[in-house]
Amino acid sequence: GGRMWVHFLESGETRDLMVRAGTMPFWSADSRFLAYPSGSELTKIEVTGGPSQTVAHLPGPWGGGAWNQDDVIVFADQRAGLFRVSASGGVPVPITAVDPARQETIHFGPSFLPDGRHFVYTRLSTDGKKSAIYLGSVDAKPGQQSSKPLIASTWQAVCAPSADPSTGYLLFMREGVLMAQPFDNRSLELRGQAVLVAEDVNDTGATAAAWGSFGTGGWGAFSASANGALAFQPSTASDRQLTWYDREGNILGTVGEPGDYRDFALSPDGTRLAVSKSRGQAASIWLLDLSRGGASTRFTFGSASDTNPLWSPDGSRIIFSSNRDGPYNLYQKPVNSSKGEEVLFQSGENKQPTSWSHDGRFLLYTVVHPETMMEIGRAHV
Repeated sequence: GGRMWVHFLESGETRDLMVRAGTMPFWSADSRFLAYPSGSELTKIEVTGGPSQTVAHLPGPWGGGAWNQDDVIVFADQRAGLFRVSASGGVPVPITAVDPARQETIHFGPSFLPDGRHFVYTRLSTDGKKSAIYLGSVDAKPGQQSSKPLIASTWQAVCAPSADPSTGYLLFMREGVLMAQPFDNRSLELRGQAVLVAEDVNDTGATAAAWGSFGTGGWGAFSASANGALAFQPSTASDRQLTWYDREGNILGTVGEPGDYRDFALSPDGTRLAVSKSRGQAASIWLLDLSRGGASTRFTFGSASDTNPLWSPDGSRIIFSSNRDGPYNLYQKPVNSSKGEEVLFQSGENKQPTSWSHDGRFLLYTVVHPETMMEIGRAHV
């Protein structure tokens, strides 16, 4: 995996922290530390560099975290709920609990209010009407938390301040649009109407393939600071450039034309690259010939979303995931033939190919669904 870097806006310096990039890292209130998941541990590291330090054991799948001015960290185990722990280390204490009676399966994405005692977070339920952003408290036990939804949503929310300390803003995603709604920091209630902040904001978290029956949801690619600055990534990422790097991080060259690339895989002999390229809400797979400067040929066609290409050990076939028949099923197609793709494996769950055995006989694939979050399956090829 990649490593975590910090860019200092005032000096323009970019620093490699020399640790593996964690999923959804978060800042301490004083901006001195970053906290992130590392394996089964919650870890922190100073942004000026130095050794990482273990904060706590993570009981289950990571669901994001937040760090207040009193050095209290709230983090999510998606399957169980939210936990509280001291930033100096300790045993996590549960403060919310996933409620099967409400068909809940995931809690994630905490963000502190200015008082440092309350936070917002998102609950997902198989009953879509119950998926929403909620208000929580670090001082409450799971059974004492508010059951009143703030806003119906399957996305995380972020609390942002305003010039008036009594009022803040709740930032949240709605169909790819970043919205803001005034929030009364005293009564802990929403005020007024939600207004548009930015259109076509990218998502960095789960997609339909990884979020099971909830459809689209997860983390939006935006962040707000305590001084009112907002950063976000547009979803129209048509200028991504495939680039070769050496192991020290030096650029060796580029491949093909810029585009909105999702994922890619090198052929076993290293002469071709299979890439999934977005086309609006859909995606198709293209083959780039690395021996001819990245000349591209379209490999899959239609209006579906074709992703996660995986080469056979001999380089003759590609297996990929596609939602052309509903859920993301597995398909295979020969590389040097006019023969079309054929279904390899279908089921009611979304699947992604993971690894092909060296003898070509077996395929490992990943399934994500509400009950177990993630499973590994095996299929004959």
